[in-house]
Amino acid sequence: MKLEHPLPQDFSKADPINAGIIADELVSNSCGTMVRRVRYRIPETGEVMEFLTNLGKGISPGIIAQLYFMRWRIEKSFDELKNKFYEIKAWAASLNAKKMQATFIVLAYNLVQLLNREMEVQLPEGEPQHQSNEKKKAKRMEALEKKLEARGDILPKLRIIYQETSQLSLIFYRWLRKHLHDPAPWTTAQSRLTTLYANF
Repeated sequence: MKLEHPLPQDFSKADPINAGIIADELVSNSCGTMVRRVRYRIPETGEVMEFLTNLGKGISPGIIAQLYFMRWRIEKSFDELKNKFYEIKAWAASLNAKKMQATFIVLAYNLVQLLNREMEVQLPEGEPQHQSNEKKKAKRMEALEKKLEARGDILPKLRIIYQETSQLSLIFYRWLRKHLHDPAPWTTAQSRLTTLYANF
């Protein structure tokens, strides 16, 4: 499994999509099997990661690195979602039961997202919406960009483009859990959520 005999491949270092890429190379194992290895430095930590892929040279190394990061974000978001829904333990040991549980968690997530969007549409103009997640994300991004600028680096272009928040706030989930068991009228429930957003 040891990969050796690296054969460097050319890539555009000036392209902002490839920011953070250290090397794009072909490597082989002891059996002579060739794979592509992309070496990438994480902007936040400076840690170097290596990605192995069978994608051809037509795909920029920066895109490969970003695809791996997006996959990791999906895994992390799903783990956070399980915790917010209190689905920490598996329902059963069989593969079928685990698939069913994952399907129901994703279904519940989609329904919650639809409910949140519907509520945002129904909010009267001028009523506060919960923006703390977006504000926190913007502050983190600003601090990261300043740190990279001081080092003479830039954030990969795809990290800037794909910044959509995948999670709703914990306040929303707590409000929803309470009102699933509370017989309060819908308008009262909405009013309570608006009050929570205004105070937090």
